[in-house]
Amino acid sequence: MTHTHAAERVVMVSFEDADIADWTVVRAGRGIRLAVVTESGMVQLLSSEMALREVTPAESLFNDYISIRKEVFCVEQRISEDDEFVAKEEEESRHFVWIHGGKDAIGCFRLRDHEWCIKLERVAIRKEWRCKGEGKWMMKAAVEEAIRRHPNRLIVAHAQSQTIPFYSKLGFVCVSDEFLDEVNILHKTIMFPPFRNQKDGFLQSMLTVNPEQKGNFIPGSCDDPQTQQNIIEELQREKYTHLCALPYLLDESKIGRPLIAALMNYASAISAGDCKSARKNEEYLFDVGWERLNVGHYSEVDEEWRKFYAIISLYKAKRIANYEQNLKEALSAADKGLLMGRSDKDIGLVEYADELAEAIRATRTDSERNAFKLDVICPASAAPSTLSNCKLIRIGTVSDLEEQILTNTTVEEPIIVRDFLSQMHLLRRPWTFDYLIDVLRDRTVPLEIGSSYSDSDWTQLLQPCSVLFKEIKRTEVAISNQHEKEVENQKPYYLAQHRLLEQLPQLRDDVSIPALIAQNNHNQVDVNAWIGPRATVSPLHTDPRHNLFVQVIGSKFLRLISPHQTDHVYPIEGMLSNTNGGTTYDPLIRLFRFPFDEEGLEGSGSQNGLLAEEDWDDELENELDTGGWAVEGGGEERKGKRRGNRVGGEDTNEEEGVIVLIAELLMLLADDIAVVNEFV
Repeated sequence: MTHTHAAERVVMVSFEDADIADWTVVRAGRGIRLAVVTESGMVQLLSSEMALREVTPAESLFNDYISIRKEVFCVEQRISEDDEFVAKEEEESRHFVWIHGGKDAIGCFRLRDHEWCIKLERVAIRKEWRCKGEGKWMMKAAVEEAIRRHPNRLIVAHAQSQTIPFYSKLGFVCVSDEFLDEVNILHKTIMFPPFRNQKDGFLQSMLTVNPEQKGNFIPGSCDDPQTQQNIIEELQREKYTHLCALPYLLDESKIGRPLIAALMNYASAISAGDCKSARKNEEYLFDVGWERLNVGHYSEVDEEWRKFYAIISLYKAKRIANYEQNLKEALSAADKGLLMGRSDKDIGLVEYADELAEAIRATRTDSERNAFKLDVICPASAAPSTLSNCKLIRIGTVSDLEEQILTNTTVEEPIIVRDFLSQMHLLRRPWTFDYLIDVLRDRTVPLEIGSSYSDSDWTQLLQPCSVLFKEIKRTEVAISNQHEKEVENQKPYYLAQHRLLEQLPQLRDDVSIPALIAQNNHNQVDVNAWIGPRATVSPLHTDPRHNLFVQVIGSKFLRLISPHQTDHVYPIEGMLSNTNGGTTYDPLIRLFRFPFDEEGLEGSGSQNGLLAEEDWDDELENELDTGGWAVEGGGEERKGKRRGNRVGGEDTNEEEGVIVLIAELLMLLADDIAVVNEFV
């Protein structure tokens, strides 16, 4: 709905909340502000000057703190001051006030260390400031303060029964039945669920709590052994971070309070099954998230916005899976969040996507399992002929690589190690084409369309990997039927280089890290992967880092140019300035004097490893007998899909199946390990 504010014309997106008529995010000029709509329809812009202050009895604000508690508990709820202010509890507590407008204390709470937990107590907002959203922000600040001061303690509160909906929207979970407290007010014990990476520690801590009754306790309170058992069961039951707790993972100073408010409402709507409100929030949040990820260079996007995008993608995936029962669509939403956002253990998007994929895999029929099976795999095409002034890349051994790595010897020129994959024992299980289809077919991945990324008609899309497998099967069938022209007239599809192992833990678990890597602390590695069919070319380009390329299945033809010959190549102007304007595979190159003298190096082979020094220009052509994988890694973190700072090389795929490049295995083979070629 749309509202007009008297002081300025604004357009707002509304979000339902129990304690106000509407939440609204206001777009005013270039800014975004948070507002509420009262029951009478009036729009009130919230002050940005809201802050939390800890107070002590020596400060004047402490009088305001006492005054608020007296107004709310002693006057409104008729609790005696003796019951409200228990001297021992006051001494054990830290006291806080919520400041509005930079000066007025309008709310308060206290934090008290209570045996195995931190108790959040005496939460109050002055009457005239209720139903304006202030309580929500004060409680969010209270939780963050408790986590900051006591990261290893559970946050527990005794909440009055009528406030339970309010606390639920903030992420709190009820862990007891209703009970009467000391002054005969109905309460429930609530707990703020810990983040995912804290759960095991909290669970172990709770299991050590003595279950024996110590003195008197109120049934249902946090001192009740049954309540403590309920907490243990809740920690064991929920393995992910609670949806409503995820907004607490974001830096409010970077994301902004308006978007945090929208995110909190999105989470509470999904938790409550309110799909209409959830979709309304969803559309707005994805618009903002997409805009933030695509303004400026992708590598310069703040990590908080990547986390933000991962969280909203998790929310969308949960909504679709739980309420629309469309697991494939939910998995697509999760994968897009992994590709464009940045998840971690607390967010849990990687693990949730893996669960969805496993559920989909379990329901496949036999016909679906065989849909992309390759009945025919055609022989590889012949490698390009050697140029007259090129020499073959030097063949070395694993020992040669080990000596260079352990002695930090500079790689004077590239080295190929035969059967590197098997010698290093890189895979715990074989990766066959059928296995890749089974694992990848339902996962959304970046697919690049076109023979070369430097072509004017090259493009990239996020699509299910089944689209790629369909194209590979079509290509192989056409070639087996001697319809090569049909293949030549079609743009090839291939899986773009990205952190595939981070997206799919199942593939990462297949990878064995060699002892050579474990002995060295080379952990800053860019992990990427790709799969490609025939007829794709990665143009000659330079990589500013050391390169390690391992071909797992099939073969690849490489043409490398020494950095000493940089002046003789012809870089493209603009974003692809590290890429040569032509290809050394072009037959017309033979009409001219090849400018690289004897510095051009050529080589090919299956399951071999190639180590090259940084700044070598490289160009590659792939030839595979079957589908397969290869390995790569890089020291500079790759930030998404844009091609502002390309690394790698040029490759041409003449394969009957798949080329897959995975990294991570050989992380240690150079201070920074990168790709010899940037797939196309």
